[in-house]
Amino acid sequence: AGRGILNGMKMYSGIFESKPPGVLYLAAASLWLNGGTLLMRSVHVLNALSPLLLGFFVWKMERKLLLTLLAFVFGGILAVWSERNAVGISSEMFGLLPVTLYVINLFSPISRKTVLLNALYIFWAVWFREPFIVGIFVSAVLMSRTFREFQYLFILPSLLAGIVFFIALLFLSLLPDFMHYYLPGMFG
Repeated sequence: AGRGILNGMKMYSGIFESKPPGVLYLAAASLWLNGGTLLMRSVHVLNALSPLLLGFFVWKMERKLLLTLLAFVFGGILAVWSERNAVGISSEMFGLLPVTLYVINLFSPISRKTVLLNALYIFWAVWFREPFIVGIFVSAVLMSRTFREFQYLFILPSLLAGIVFFIALLFLSLLPDFMHYYLPGMFG
């Protein structure tokens, strides 16, 4: 798909792929940069290791050894499980970093910055693989003490991310083909 993009083919009508645009553009960028998959593999490794950030975050916030170890173990298990279920360079890995950053950001006090960062992380995760929205939703449900908090942690950022996703598809001239080919193929 990346080579097709570099050769001027249009995503979803000229190249049918059951993946969101982010992973396809990453493949094209990797091919363009070095003629191979070095960039994709580097981003893949970064995403695979990103759940370990939870351990560093817990240490920074709590300075408690047991909680830090548990966060590292949980992050490590998540990374190993994700890598095990991904075949080769798989798009299933590319959303781990933004989801991890989203979860870490849930611990911040609610502010405009928090909402905008959460919107960025949601867009980033979904741009690479839509099912990550489920983990983001569950994280927000678990971290929200009230429905109002849930609105600021998930609903508003998701709406903003959806708007950015729509604008990105428009900007890249992908919206008609995305709506006509991709969505029916995903939900058909």
